[in-house]
Amino acid sequence: VGLVFGGNLPADGQVQILRFANRVPLLYQQGGCMLTKALESVDWRQYGLEQRGGKGIPHGPAAVLLHLASTNVQFTSEAKEAVADNEIIHDEVRKALLELGRGLRSHLKKKERGAKSKEKFELVREILPQIAERSARIVGKAIPSLSPVITSIMKSIFCEAKIEPATQKQGKNGILELHFHNYTERPRSFEVFVKLDTLEPVEIISETCEGEWELEGLRKWIVPDIQSGGEWTLSVVLPHTEGMRVSDLDIFVRSSVEIIGTEKMDEEMLQQLKSEAQGMIFGDDEE
Repeated sequence: VGLVFGGNLPADGQVQILRFANRVPLLYQQGGCMLTKALESVDWRQYGLEQRGGKGIPHGPAAVLLHLASTNVQFTSEAKEAVADNEIIHDEVRKALLELGRGLRSHLKKKERGAKSKEKFELVREILPQIAERSARIVGKAIPSLSPVITSIMKSIFCEAKIEPATQKQGKNGILELHFHNYTERPRSFEVFVKLDTLEPVEIISETCEGEWELEGLRKWIVPDIQSGGEWTLSVVLPHTEGMRVSDLDIFVRSSVEIIGTEKMDEEMLQQLKSEAQGMIFGDDEE
């Protein structure tokens, strides 16, 4: 099973269902197909898609691919247009769809957190200086230093991720940059992890701070002390960054303070990432 979300897919229509059996597309009798019934049995509302009554084909900007490979696929008829009911296969397809749903929910929550973090960051970095400049002009005084004010408001570290696509000068190489802004009252050092593409070995062309592979596809760096009110940037040159988006990045940290724009890395999270790297399905019960 696979799921595509967003892009140019229509948000007001039903989710597109792409059914295959032994790599052959099933174009007809969608409603009577066991693959469709497995999809309809999942409550997609808790994963971010609209679904009236918690049953049926959900609505939203998504497409779901379901492929059954077997030496003896059971079809509803000799026309081989739909897969026949089979309780065991139905349950396995449903478990895989639940795993997709959990991934979609995590993706949507990450996007929501990122939007809120960006809004807060822009408020502090762009609006406060304008307020300070105009207020100082009104009272006829010098513009005050905003570092103590920003620190007292934020009381956290902010991570701003950016991907510079490949240029003609760089060839096929692009640059991943993580900018850290320390808005706490003392210097901070922490560990940062980035989950890169695990479909094939990832080659690090160069990096401003030498890192190490925590596990396949998960790169770790130790961020040196960032002074209060200071900034630090990690730059990593990667090949084949075409199509890579900041919203698709998984950024984790081990830190004693909140780092906005990242997720907290703990032992449970690390074990889940290890399981995913080994191709294991983590959990099969619907929450």
